[in-house]
Amino acid sequence: MKTICTYAALLVLTLFLSSCQKEKSGLVDSSVQMPLLSPASVSPALVNLDLTADNVSRSGSLYRIRLAVSGYALRQGGPAIARIAFRVTAPGSSSQNSTGTFSTSISDDTARFIDSITVTTDHNGVGKYLVNIWAVNASGQPSATVQQSFFVTRFNSKPRVSGLVAPDTLRIPAHGFNTYLFTVAAADSDGYADLESVGFRIIAPSLSGTVPMFDDGNTRAERDHTLAPDGDKIQGDGIFSVIVKIDSTNTVGPRTLLFQAKDRSGIYSDSLTHRITIVR
Repeated sequence: MKTICTYAALLVLTLFLSSCQKEKSGLVDSSVQMPLLSPASVSPALVNLDLTADNVSRSGSLYRIRLAVSGYALRQGGPAIARIAFRVTAPGSSSQNSTGTFSTSISDDTARFIDSITVTTDHNGVGKYLVNIWAVNASGQPSATVQQSFFVTRFNSKPRVSGLVAPDTLRIPAHGFNTYLFTVAAADSDGYADLESVGFRIIAPSLSGTVPMFDDGNTRAERDHTLAPDGDKIQGDGIFSVIVKIDSTNTVGPRTLLFQAKDRSGIYSDSLTHRITIVR
């Protein structure tokens, strides 16, 4: 009787282990059945908005860029490929510029796509665009994402600064601090949105870092009370402002300030210089 019980226990254990092995094998097989997407081709790799090209059209201030995309996906023994999808993201952004699915032709275990995608941008939409592509089979299993890219450029014009308004003499007070408003106008023929930054720095008698100026209607300080007011009156009017504080930590003497603007392509404007003198 003891021998029969032992044999029965071994039989149950063997069946249990066999069942676990089959279950484990099933999990491994499931991962193998995911689709496999080939490296896709996206062309052209470089688009200049200011050059005439068959794949670029313009309507008002917007440009429509058409790109040819091709590649294929393998079912790898799993369910048939249901769709091949894409998502395009603009430079410096996680938001989607364009999304959709490709037209595919299926032969045996392969789904091929030769299609086009259209991206819409304005004249400031320069930089590197990312194209993410993935395949999904009939069971909803996605492939790994394949990422390609293309670049959008243009002929760039540098920004301009003008209309500088700043005091000549700044006085150190006996107590507390004095404030002085500096303003300068900045513009760019590629549009206001192409202005990335405006500011000034000391270039004599020594060099300093750049002091940023703002065209925000002082909304920064209104939103965040830990920030000092910048003195700007009207948001977006092209007049950039900053309030400079002078206190007992400043030293007397002359300073030469250099004012410049920079655009999104990293191009600086011609500079304006202004000489101030700090006195007691």
